[in-house]
Amino acid sequence: MAPPHVPDRFLVALAVIGVGGVGLVVARRRAQLGFVVAWTAYAVLCALWGSSGKVMHNDVMTVWVGFVLLFARVPRRGQDDERTVAFGWPPRAALAVLAVVYWLTGVQKLRHSGVEWALSDNMSWILRQGGDAPASGLGHWVADHVLIAGALAAGALLLELTAPVWLAWRRTRAPFALAVAVMHTSIWLFLGLDYSAWVLTAAAVAVPMSLAPTRRLGDFRGFDTISGRG
Repeated sequence: MAPPHVPDRFLVALAVIGVGGVGLVVARRRAQLGFVVAWTAYAVLCALWGSSGKVMHNDVMTVWVGFVLLFARVPRRGQDDERTVAFGWPPRAALAVLAVVYWLTGVQKLRHSGVEWALSDNMSWILRQGGDAPASGLGHWVADHVLIAGALAAGALLLELTAPVWLAWRRTRAPFALAVAVMHTSIWLFLGLDYSAWVLTAAAVAVPMSLAPTRRLGDFRGFDTISGRG
């Protein structure tokens, strides 16, 4: 819903400009400028969402990872065959942001509620608030079983607090992306909260960085066909 003081046509125009920026990135024409335009449009639209004037928690991850990449150098045309999975500092910086944001999410839970966030009946009360969620009935069943609800809470808190450890090791990065996908999917099912942006960002950052660091991007199946060099 658009804020009452912002005309709908402005929001539509901003979205069109953002998509145009994405087009420049995909076409690799003024890609850096295109990414800046796309990120700026996205951040502004997120800030306007719900008349909040700030980026909502659902979009925080994408905004912060994108912010880091604003300063990345765009590879030149014809350089794709030379790039590896760990090309330059941008993927490592994005990985660090991913780890810090998840870690801070866990720290904030401890800061405001302490370990009782996971060891009390806190999760049971949270689950009972998912009135129109896709699986609210199942959520209420879990809420009625305190041990199961507590296990879910403890698992989520532990996953967030150990995110830097998961992402520090190449072989545990893809499992981390899968784990957060399961966690956020359960949040959507039980509470109706959409964290798909977090899931997609985690996958886009962590999964490629789980591959061997010397693997060339041009080695992926279908790359030569797509690029027209097959």
